[in-house]
Amino acid sequence: MDEGAEIDITRHGKVVARLVPARPRMASEAFADFWSDTDGFDLQAPPDLPPKTHPRWTPDSPLIHP
Repeated sequence: MDEGAEIDITRHGKVVARLVPARPRMASEAFADFWSDTDGFDLQAPPDLPPKTHPRWTPDSPLIHP
């Protein structure tokens, strides 16, 4: 199967469905309707949280564990 190929699904020789590749979309396109209507929303970035550490991590632990 070649990338971008269309597939016809037939029944008794007649095309009953066609599978076509999805057009690539950017996330900004997918959420365009949401971002255009923000009435009633107070959108703010959450505060940055400190990174989580492993329970056995100590300041002198090596960066790479075997």
